[in-house]
Amino acid sequence: TGYKEVEDIINKCTLHIKEQKYLLAYKLMRKGKFSEAINLLQEIQTYKKARELIKEAKYRKAIQLYQKRKYEDALTLFNELSEQNYKKSLWYRKRTQKKIEEEKEIARCMKLELYHKPERLEYKVIKKNPDRYVNKYVKFIGKVFNIQEDQNGSFLQVHVTRLRYG
Repeated sequence: TGYKEVEDIINKCTLHIKEQKYLLAYKLMRKGKFSEAINLLQEIQTYKKARELIKEAKYRKAIQLYQKRKYEDALTLFNELSEQNYKKSLWYRKRTQKKIEEEKEIARCMKLELYHKPERLEYKVIKKNPDRYVNKYVKFIGKVFNIQEDQNGSFLQVHVTRLRYG
């Protein structure tokens, strides 16, 4: 009988420890500490709904990473979750992939020398000889008042003077 009583006490303690870890993981998730919650839940995967809570913590962590513009890390989690068809993870995965592609394109453009050295021009300078600036990288500050698009691209008309024309 002594052995059975000790075994019951150990089982109750083990169950109590699992319950405390489960509750702590839940509190950590509410505080946005998803990595810590995931680590705790992985220790008790078979307890209650720990596996479902792990998915939810990973999902929320991925969204948090996405919002912090840590797209590569977010994509890793969205890939894992989308394989399990978890919530909107497939939609987020596609959106995150698009953001990564956009960032790569921005980085590529930033490497171009032209991006770093745009010519700042005033209207009166351009007005004298506008053809001189065809296919040149220039920078304007102004307000777009008309946009025209066709198969060749876009054409913007921009007010670049503050108070008067010319």
